[in-house]
Amino acid sequence: MKLLIASQNAHKIEELKPFLVTAGFDVHDAREYKLAEPDEDGKSFIANARIKARAAMAATQMAVLADDSGLVIKNLSATEDFPGVDTAPYAKSLGGHVHAVKDIFTRLNGRSAECHYTSVLILLYPDGREVIAEARVDGMLHTEPKGTGTFGFDPWFEIKDVGKRFAELNAVEKNALSHRGLALKDLLRQLKDDRELRAVS
Repeated sequence: MKLLIASQNAHKIEELKPFLVTAGFDVHDAREYKLAEPDEDGKSFIANARIKARAAMAATQMAVLADDSGLVIKNLSATEDFPGVDTAPYAKSLGGHVHAVKDIFTRLNGRSAECHYTSVLILLYPDGREVIAEARVDGMLHTEPKGTGTFGFDPWFEIKDVGKRFAELNAVEKNALSHRGLALKDLLRQLKDDRELRAVS
């Protein structure tokens, strides 16, 4: 079965593709089809993932997997998740993640930097059926980076009960622990339970 990853982000594609290929999908991504990125103006991770999925499916008529994910700082999210669904534009507006981390700690003003990553995946079929999976990883943000990985806030995000930053893990370790990897495992489990995936049944 052909499946399009509705993303231009090489890091996300690298994380998702191995799982999907192993599960038996013929995997493609938005870069191959030169798809325009839609305006992500949803108020939730699910809404934004759905926007991306529907736009990619309308352009290709393929089954589509879309992701929306972000960082939530506990002590800056009393009434609304921060930066939440605006994680990527927030970091970009400040000139990158180094400056975003500095801004977060300025806002915290000495309070705990407890946080979590959230990922929502939506598999959308051409007939309109959806399969939705979500996962969360708790952790702590630090002022100084560690590790060689440079994706998002990974060098600053220490995984709870692991004691390492995501940027310190290799690809296999990260896929086993990350919010995106966990969400994808849940998605594939749902498909297996529904006997959608012959390759892993």
